[in-house]
Amino acid sequence: MSVHEWDEVHPNWISVVQNYPNPFNPTTTIAFQLSDESKVTVRVMNILGQQVATIVDGEEMDGGSQSVLFEAGSLASGVYFYQVIAQNLDAGSKATTFTGKMVLMK
Repeated sequence: MSVHEWDEVHPNWISVVQNYPNPFNPTTTIAFQLSDESKVTVRVMNILGQQVATIVDGEEMDGGSQSVLFEAGSLASGVYFYQVIAQNLDAGSKATTFTGKMVLMK
């Protein structure tokens, strides 16, 4: 299932698919599709909202299908949240954010 988020002023959207596999041990893939070339950040937070990992940090990515691999070998079993933040490189575009839940089972 994918979620579309639309910026009402600019046609900037991101479609994110639930990470797979989920639950996972110790790696999972986070896949998403960008409407246009965008600056992307992907980070992981624990259940308390504390950031525990940054997978991608402000990287410019082409429009189309993208995926990143998350290696959670050093984390404890539990529920985590991943956040994909994408900002279209067009001037004046707002960032679009998607947050998903994933489960690490060791």
